[in-house]
Amino acid sequence: MAPLVNIEASYGSLFLGVIASIGLLGITTMQTWIYWLKYSKRDRQIIKALVLVLWCLEFVRACFAVHAVYHYVIAEWGNPEALGVNIWSFNIYVPLNTLIRIMVQSFFAYRVKVLSENNWYLVGLIIFLAVANLAANMGLFAEFTLAQGLSKIQGSDKLGNIATIGLASSIAADVSITGSLLFYVNRFRSHTQEKRTLRLIKRVMFYLINVGVLTTMIDIATLVLCDGFSYPPNLDFYALAEVTGNIYSNSLLSTLNARDSLKSVSEAEVMPENPVSVLVFAHSVNPGSALTSLGSENISCSGDTDVSEK
Repeated sequence: MAPLVNIEASYGSLFLGVIASIGLLGITTMQTWIYWLKYSKRDRQIIKALVLVLWCLEFVRACFAVHAVYHYVIAEWGNPEALGVNIWSFNIYVPLNTLIRIMVQSFFAYRVKVLSENNWYLVGLIIFLAVANLAANMGLFAEFTLAQGLSKIQGSDKLGNIATIGLASSIAADVSITGSLLFYVNRFRSHTQEKRTLRLIKRVMFYLINVGVLTTMIDIATLVLCDGFSYPPNLDFYALAEVTGNIYSNSLLSTLNARDSLKSVSEAEVMPENPVSVLVFAHSVNPGSALTSLGSENISCSGDTDVSEK
């Protein structure tokens, strides 16, 4: 007979993580609705599809998480042995979170590509780290599924190493993305003395730092707490892992929805060849017309045209 499981120390964390995730799903839904009202007619189809797919994945993941909590604390109430069995809806958060993460990281990697003027070494590094995270997490999901029980993976150094590789590669990818975007945006500061443009640059950097730090810190905290491969299980890490997808989705949506706010800061000379305008207008169907609305005329920008055609 499997040892008794302390509900509060194990599945209490799962329960709290699911509650937090449902709350963040509400924020994701609100951000998606705001995006659809403000930008759906301006942005390219691939960006609209990305937003829609992310919201659907978040909704499905939340439903599976609720099912897992219901199974452990309601359906199997009074059955301690059932608490040591990892069911499908418990396992599925790994591939769903990973899919959300790699979609968001690919979005920001594309921004790095545009800002760096096709620095494929840098973009390749980011993609490599994202794929390493994908491979590690798929391996973790396979091990979970084959084990069919938390008690069977107790003290598994193999699973611990796989989880560490996955989280470490994700942290490295986030740091690379944030550092790259900050570097290329900051580099433009030395080429302009226009106060409104400088103010826009500072604001863009503020957004980049907040988005990058939040996703990185959530992964670092999950890595520190990831001792769930012991038995009885300590699922403190799951409370953070459960909201990871929400954090990544909201980072992308907040970036897209901040464009009008950034545009209002820069009502004068934001020339299309500078990296800041790429960040603000890169996803529009017609970035040239958006720039014209700021007072620029006869604009021809190969960089922005590139972005709209991809």
